[in-house]
Amino acid sequence: MINKAKKILLLLLFLNICNIFLGFDSNPNNNNIEVFLKFENEEIYFLNSPILIKIEITNKSPNNYFFEVAENLIFTVDFKVFTSYAEQVPYSKYYILSKATKEKVYTRTLMLTPNQSLSYTVDISQWFEFKEGGIYFIQGLFYPSIERDQVFLTKNILKLELNPPKSFFPSEKTAKEYVQAKITQQNLKDLPPYKIVEMALKARIDHNWDLYFTFFDFDSYIIQYSKYRDIYLYASEQDRLKIIEDFKKERISEFYNDLIHFEIKKSIIEKDKAIIYVYLEFKYKNIIEKFDGEFYLILKNQVWLISGYILVPIH
Repeated sequence: MINKAKKILLLLLFLNICNIFLGFDSNPNNNNIEVFLKFENEEIYFLNSPILIKIEITNKSPNNYFFEVAENLIFTVDFKVFTSYAEQVPYSKYYILSKATKEKVYTRTLMLTPNQSLSYTVDISQWFEFKEGGIYFIQGLFYPSIERDQVFLTKNILKLELNPPKSFFPSEKTAKEYVQAKITQQNLKDLPPYKIVEMALKARIDHNWDLYFTFFDFDSYIIQYSKYRDIYLYASEQDRLKIIEDFKKERISEFYNDLIHFEIKKSIIEKDKAIIYVYLEFKYKNIIEKFDGEFYLILKNQVWLISGYILVPIH
């Protein structure tokens, strides 16, 4: 019941964000100008680091299109950024002071021929006060004149996952492992859940622990252990990273036997949850131990991740 209520709440928050974006007043009389938003580079973004966003304007009309561009892009393009709780992210001091200038704003007139595009790149970490990691939603706005009597909204909304600042990590090595895990997870999109379990178990056979833990969702996994539950739930973002590292080391120390063989038996998938049934064989000294395993997965950002598992000995 709690999970169902949580899903409904998240859905309502998402719809609220969409309604906020749709509520902006765009120019209804000219649908021939298309504005699109994308990340300059598909990379892992951290708090207090650059976030490069490209806003692309395309003339879809059969005629030439003329518009003004200010030397300072703050007067030509803009963004609206909201948290996953539909709270608007405030502008930065730099942005506010730049917009409040009493100096003359210089512009030039540009022309786009039919189907021609023009793009600008903005580091929005300079324009907004991002105070914590998390999920953010971004939409761009394009003003074709300095008077701002017209505005075009981007056709899409970007979803930004902002990770904790690198200074929060216990060590440089930990930060690099975190980045590599995120990159690996991005490459797992659309893979079926049984494949995630298969890759995790192969990593365990190879004792590749960094790769092994990449396939886990720690927000779900770690709180299943009473020792860690409360301290993790109430910890700061920085402390959570240290807790996860300690948790990994403890799990590794408990692996007294070596996984030598496994076989995926069955998959059950229900929307954003899955259970994978696996037969496993471990070797401890000269003893072969056999288990039936159940691996539980959740779908997170289009990637299936392990949220926990149980092993039952076969006698």
